[in-house]
Amino acid sequence: MTERDRVNRRAIDQRCAALIAQGLCPAYQQFLTNDSFPGQQEQTYYQDALITCHLESYLRGVGHTIIVARTHYADSAEMPGDLGCDIMRMPTVLVHARKTMVEAEKVYMVTICSDALSGSVPN
Repeated sequence: MTERDRVNRRAIDQRCAALIAQGLCPAYQQFLTNDSFPGQQEQTYYQDALITCHLESYLRGVGHTIIVARTHYADSAEMPGDLGCDIMRMPTVLVHARKTMVEAEKVYMVTICSDALSGSVPN
């Protein structure tokens, strides 16, 4: 990561912390205002009425993708089961695409989220 990337990442972290301090979800605010995560719109490669998929700006691996529900839920227990099925369908599609596009032998799925109540955001 370049120094410019680090500066940009810190700015995003600060915006997210400010939104969380106001009780707002940064991902949901992105859908409303398109300014929580600059450049995300250009990195979005799939969206429908329920979910959106975009490449992560600061990759942890080739093809690092974020899948987000377009409706805000405090946690997954509030999410309708059908939406959970739609979200879980996407990794299968993405795994097949990655194996074809970058000749990946294996693709892993990891779930990460911020805890809006405590304000902690994973690194």
